[in-house]
Amino acid sequence: MNLKLVGSSLIVAGTALGAGMLAIPMVLAQFGLLWGTLLMLFIWAGTTYAALLLLEASCKVGGGVSMNAIARETLGKGGQLVTNGLLYALLVCLLMAYIIGAGDLVQKVTTSMGLPLSTISSQVGFTVLVGLIVSAGTGVVDKLNRGLFIGMIVALILTLFSLAPNVSFEGLSEVVNADKMALIKQSSVLFTSFGFMVVIPSLVTYNKEASKNQLRNMIIVGSTIPLVCYLLWLFAVVGNLPPHEL
Repeated sequence: MNLKLVGSSLIVAGTALGAGMLAIPMVLAQFGLLWGTLLMLFIWAGTTYAALLLLEASCKVGGGVSMNAIARETLGKGGQLVTNGLLYALLVCLLMAYIIGAGDLVQKVTTSMGLPLSTISSQVGFTVLVGLIVSAGTGVVDKLNRGLFIGMIVALILTLFSLAPNVSFEGLSEVVNADKMALIKQSSVLFTSFGFMVVIPSLVTYNKEASKNQLRNMIIVGSTIPLVCYLLWLFAVVGNLPPHEL
């Protein structure tokens, strides 16, 4: 077993999994599980296909290059500008969400330990800590991510087991909002919940000895893990709480 490829799949999955665990049940429950699940599958298929295309582009230009260089080589200057603009917009949104959320968590933990921090201090502290870890290289991130990801999956499994006995099948079939346009408008939440494409160029470099088929499998497995987690979490939450309470 190639542990680097396994770890890379977990990086893909870990990049996707996050705040979507909270947001997805709240935005999809009102439309019913059938339509919510179909939309999630559609977004997952689209983002996975986009990631595979990015993999092809990265391999075409030789690997070991940034998203900026890939866009320049494959799309020209115009495509490079558009790609950079969209990429930076996505990254800024994701970073803001995680820094604010993690900073709040750090603040609560330190306060419970008798070391109260201001909101700004907790956010800056979290950003500096994560920045140091990321700057240490993909290998360090890979090893740390494996441990954290396993812990997250264990916590999710325990939570699902605790919720499973109380699942109501009536709640699973309830539809509060039948407006399909409103459903489509919620797709942005799902797009960000599968926003793992930004790590593909780095993982191609990290797994430079791997074949293209192995890299494809890495992406497919890595993107499928959050899909399964999101679906199980959606079923468990909606089955325990009616849509109007989410």
